[in-house]
Amino acid sequence: MKTIVGRGLGPDSNHTDVMNILNDENQVVLLIFPHPNAMDLEQGIKLAERQCGFTLEDDASFVKSENKKMNLLFIDATWKHAREMEAKLTKALDSEHWIRIQLIPEEITPIESIEEISNSQDETSQTPFVQRRFQIRAPPSPNHLSTAECLAWVASRVERNPIIYESITKVLDYMVNLWRVNVASNNKSKVAMSQKQLCIKHNLV
Repeated sequence: MKTIVGRGLGPDSNHTDVMNILNDENQVVLLIFPHPNAMDLEQGIKLAERQCGFTLEDDASFVKSENKKMNLLFIDATWKHAREMEAKLTKALDSEHWIRIQLIPEEITPIESIEEISNSQDETSQTPFVQRRFQIRAPPSPNHLSTAECLAWVASRVERNPIIYESITKVLDYMVNLWRVNVASNNKSKVAMSQKQLCIKHNLV
């Protein structure tokens, strides 16, 4: 896994190792970002698995026949900057061979709150979708997920391991809960301060 900090990649980028992978038509690159021509998650992953040479055996296990890896590409920014970065990225690099994927959570019955997960999830259920889970920022729509949610969802599907999703979103939920507590505490302090100032103004203290 490699994280690149910046507004984009291009010919002048110092990350030549990443550039070489993204520009190589023999590499399997998946760009996870909303796009009119993007496939849904399952279609995109199955196509990538075929390109990597994965075959399904009779015992439901996967066998890899080619020495290829899936390269997952995520863009982490505000939605405005992310759209700008995606446009620059696909224009600067040879992206014609990339597999575009977008997540469509509205196709899964939404769970309105985190507390509902324990009551609705069983061993065979799909990845639980919580609307606007990352409440620290308001997404343009319920289908716009945070980067952490996207990474958790995709990695869990690629590795066929739901624990990956649960582990990442557990941390995300904890962070959002801390933010809620902090906001509530700050609002309570502001109300108390305003009341005290009002009392002082009217010589009540």
